[in-house]
Amino acid sequence: MKSSPLLVFVVLFFVLNSCITYSPFVEPMLREFKLDSKNIKSVQFYLSEEIFLFKVQGQQSISKQDGGFVQAAQRISDKITIKRNTPCVVERIDKDGYFYVRFEEGKDKVLKFRQSDNNRYLLYSEIVNDRYQVGYGGELYFVNKPSLVAFLMVRIKEEKGVDNERSIDGKRAF
Repeated sequence: MKSSPLLVFVVLFFVLNSCITYSPFVEPMLREFKLDSKNIKSVQFYLSEEIFLFKVQGQQSISKQDGGFVQAAQRISDKITIKRNTPCVVERIDKDGYFYVRFEEGKDKVLKFRQSDNNRYLLYSEIVNDRYQVGYGGELYFVNKPSLVAFLMVRIKEEKGVDNERSIDGKRAF
């Protein structure tokens, strides 16, 4: 039976990648590898959860009309989704320890991440009028609560080393 090169490639790809896992990037890694604003740019980061950035248009209001009430809902006018496992880079670390993370090219298209109590670097937002708000691309966006648990991850490749290995071919009779 002859195997196709594509099948061999797919099997080999999954075998090689099966040893790679994603792990939260934590503050002790920063110290252990002596990462600063200059050399952290060479580390490939990934996003743990989806982040939804959105703008709303109009105000939510209730008015009386024809003996009843009419609720004018807000509309989402602009929405940006950054998917889980999206690769990203830390562009810089400021003096307060915030990471400025870039997912795409463009002026000010970075999100701020901060160290949390469990040493992970979580998306940072400010609370404005009981909503979570971030700056992105020079504009202000709201984020939903599930986006706030998004943290930075790195790939960890496990190398299974063997201290001493040998193979025995067997003994043949003369």
